[in-house]
Amino acid sequence: MTEDHLGSTADADLQTLRENDPLAAAAAHRRAGKALLAQSRYQQAEEQYGSAAACFKELGQREPLARTLTHQAVCCLFLGEQERALPLLTRAERLAAELELEDLQAAAAGNLGLAYALDNDYTKAVKEHKRVLEYGEKLEDDQLRLHAQINLADCYLQDGRPRQAQGFALVAHDLAQNTNARSALVKIYHLLGMISAHQSDHRQAVTYHQQASQLAAELGDLQQQGLSLANQALSLEALTDIPQAVKRLTSAREILRTINSTYLEKIDRDLKRMKRSLPGPG
Repeated sequence: MTEDHLGSTADADLQTLRENDPLAAAAAHRRAGKALLAQSRYQQAEEQYGSAAACFKELGQREPLARTLTHQAVCCLFLGEQERALPLLTRAERLAAELELEDLQAAAAGNLGLAYALDNDYTKAVKEHKRVLEYGEKLEDDQLRLHAQINLADCYLQDGRPRQAQGFALVAHDLAQNTNARSALVKIYHLLGMISAHQSDHRQAVTYHQQASQLAAELGDLQQQGLSLANQALSLEALTDIPQAVKRLTSAREILRTINSTYLEKIDRDLKRMKRSLPGPG
C-alpha cells in the first residue's frame, strides 16, 4: 500500500471519527500536528492543527482552541507565512486573556514578536517580547525571561541598535549559565558574536563564534555549528587572516551540506571570494 493511499485512508478515518466523536477527532488531529511538527513537516502539521482548531471551535472548547491556534501559527512562522500567523495569534491571545491563562498569553505574545520581526517591524516585535519578559517576571519563569531576552537582543541587532542588543544578550548569558540552559547559550554566543562584528570588534566576534560552534557540536546542533563557523570565517576575513577564514568556511560548508541548508548558496559565494584573496604564485 502506497504512502498516499495510507494518507487517504487515515483522512477518511478521521472524517468518520469527526462525524461520530468530534472531540476525539480534534485530539487526533492535534496529535498528528504535534508529530508532524516534530518531523519539521510544517505544511502538513499546519493543516492538522487547522482541522483540530475547527473541531474545537465547533465544540466551544476555548482553551484547547487557543493552544491549537498558537501551534498552527508556529507552523506558519516556520513556513515564512507570518501574514497567516498574525490573525491566528491575535485570536489565541484574545481567548487566553478571556480565560486568564497567562502562560498562553505569554506564548502568543512571543510568537507575535517573532511574526512582526519577520515583517521587519521591530518596534512591534520589541513591544511583544517585552510583554513576554513582564510575564516571565510575574510568573517567576526563567525560561520566559531567557527567551524574551534572547529575542529582544536579536530584534535590537536586526534593527541596527547593537548597544541595546548587547545589554539584553549579556543578561541572557548570565541567566542561561545560572540555569544550565546550554542550547540557549549557543544562540547567545552566536548573537554576541554578531553584535561584536557589528561593532567591528572582530577578534571578540571570533571568540564568541568559536564558543558557539564548540557548544553546538557538543549538542549535535549542526545548523548552528555550521553558521557559527561561517561567521567565524567572515570575522577572520575582516582581520585579513584569509587562510584560516577559508579553512573555517570550508568546514562550515561540509557541515551544512549534510543537512541541505539554505545557507549553502551564500557560503559558496563567500568561499569563492575568499579563495580569490589567498596568497599564491605571482
